[in-house]
Amino acid sequence: MAKESNPMAPPKQFVPYCYLSKDADTLTVYFKGDANYSEPLSDYLTLYRSLKMNEIVGCRINGISRIINDLPNYIQINHTEVELSIILLALLAFRGSTKTKDLAKTMNDLVRTASQNKIVFRVGSNSDVGWEIQKCLTSSAPSPER
Repeated sequence: MAKESNPMAPPKQFVPYCYLSKDADTLTVYFKGDANYSEPLSDYLTLYRSLKMNEIVGCRINGISRIINDLPNYIQINHTEVELSIILLALLAFRGSTKTKDLAKTMNDLVRTASQNKIVFRVGSNSDVGWEIQKCLTSSAPSPER
């Protein structure tokens, strides 16, 4: 028997998620499920913007292992959870500056969106590489690729 869809059922709500690729050394995070396009900001950061509203719906950070490993140089990590907004701050601190007003506003928008969505990662010390992301703690987020 074919399953019928209920036209009155509310659409499923999107749940923000992240994907860590150890092979590519990238962290990809989506805050919203809107159709999107990519906007490279630097060699280290790409934004994903909504096709309809042009708002930030996600981002990709390249070189994430180095950023996480260097994070204790910028902030004291006393526990094992780090928010995406802190990772973005570290990225900004040692990977480039916001030389233009537009880029500064875009970074502020991205950090605000990351903070509002409470994207949190469990980090831990690994004797081979130093600090690393062990898991995304955002609800229903997949575990990092191994």
